Amino acid sequence: MKKIKVGNKVLIVAVVIVLGFISAVEAVEVNWNGYFGTNVVKEGLRDKPATIDPFVLSLISNIRIDEKTRILGQLDFEHGPFIDISVKGDDGSKLLDLRTSGELTLSNVYVEYAPFDFLKIRAGKSFAPIGFYNQIFYALPTYNLLCIPELSVYHRKSNIREDALFFQRYVVGLFLLGDINIGSGRLSYDLFVTNGRSFRLHVDDNDEKSIGGRLKFQLPIPNIRITPIVSFYTDEFNFATPVSPVWVTQLSVLPGLEVKWQEFTLRSEFALSNRRKEDGSKEDFNAFYADAWYTLFERFTPFLRFELLDPDADKGKDQERQITFGLAYHLSPWVSQIKLQIAYRTFENPDKKPYFIYAAGVALGF
Repeated sequence: MKKIKVGNKVLIVAVVIVLGFISAVEAVEVNWNGYFGTNVVKEGLRDKPATIDPFVLSLISNIRIDEKTRILGQLDFEHGPFIDISVKGDDGSKLLDLRTSGELTLSNVYVEYAPFDFLKIRAGKSFAPIGFYNQIFYALPTYNLLCIPELSVYHRKSNIREDALFFQRYVVGLFLLGDINIGSGRLSYDLFVTNGRSFRLHVDDNDEKSIGGRLKFQLPIPNIRITPIVSFYTDEFNFATPVSPVWVTQLSVLPGLEVKWQEFTLRSEFALSNRRKEDGSKEDFNAFYADAWYTLFERFTPFLRFELLDPDADKGKDQERQITFGLAYHLSPWVSQIKLQIAYRTFENPDKKPYFIYAAGVALGF
């Protein structure tokens, strides 16, 4: 079984207590919202049965201290975590640090000071402001598929080497962001300096820092909204183990584009990255996705997604591809949805067999 550190529990309890105390103070304004999603997934492999997954319950508090200052906290219960009080040792003593499933994560917790629209300052922990999707990972009703493009640009796995392959999913540090009107267009920017990628998730064991940012510009074109975007991320981190470290420097650049015309949306991004080791060797890898959807009668949204991942551009027969299509039915437009989708995953390696993935889910915002 995996462990949840006692310190994490203390932090979560402390956050709840502080939020409760702040709620009782009349001078501040506290708003709550959140998301819920549950899925049924069947991969077309004989040894994998269909699974029912309580994907996430996300609780978000927005605490307005004054007109320019706020605190945001987001607590995510992913895959129905169950905390077990377990017996430790032969003496019968109990230990409250084991879990049998799921994750409990404080994804966002930061203070923001916003003196101007073009300048906001944040300090704390946040989803990295990268690309179109990373910061809305749990905002399930705001997109049509069951998940963001996790095979490709937003690659997600359970180990540190592959989790968020092109950048850190979460970052802790200082952030500058804002919006600037340029004629009829609008420029949005994000810049951050944060703790470097760690060997263990959510633990700062890296003395180096990461630097990243994002630029979006909504072009001043009537009747159609075209928004080019470019993100970047760089850091130095241990790619091996604490006992036998292998330090690498990574640089990722992620250009993309979103086009919206009436009820049609097209969104795509590339991820281009390289890692350089201390001995001078390097590896290049890249990914791509494209999403397209069209909403009919504010209720029905058919969608299509194509994804490609090349984990080593200098090595052959390792690409993965996936095409996903389906339908989202909006019980309440972009607030609550029922989603149905079929995906087909293929591999460049002839030893790996392609297969279908059948899935359905419910996404609710509140």
